[in-house]
Amino acid sequence: MKRKFLYFSILGIALYFGMVGCQKEYSLENGILNSPATGSLTDSLGFCLGDSVYGSYYNGITPGGDTCFVDIKVNVLTPGTYNIKSNLQNGFMFADSGFFNSTGITTVRLRPLGTPIIQVITDFLVTMDSTTCGFSVNVQDST
Repeated sequence: MKRKFLYFSILGIALYFGMVGCQKEYSLENGILNSPATGSLTDSLGFCLGDSVYGSYYNGITPGGDTCFVDIKVNVLTPGTYNIKSNLQNGFMFADSGFFNSTGITTVRLRPLGTPIIQVITDFLVTMDSTTCGFSVNVQDST
């Protein structure tokens, strides 16, 4: 009788710890991955944090994303996923998406999408949350 009691006691303890040890882990990090980031393109006075346009842009030629891009500064308030894009102007736009894993000011590299149509200085607007900033790209003649 003592053997059966000991056997079932050990079996019960093993089952208990086996079930507890195999439970799914729940943590705060798992919830952040699907949450959108919050942030601002402006400082506390409402001035744009800054941008830099790189590369040469020509009408009728699709700009290469490795040589043509725009770096914008973003003040990240809450980490999470982001999708930042400009408006479509003159046949092209700029965009990037990813994940901010910390708060503070960081730089986002926006890559061009599309092909400039005409030779003109083209103005773009970029929005994040309730802030909007602009930049200009000089599209040159390709001939």
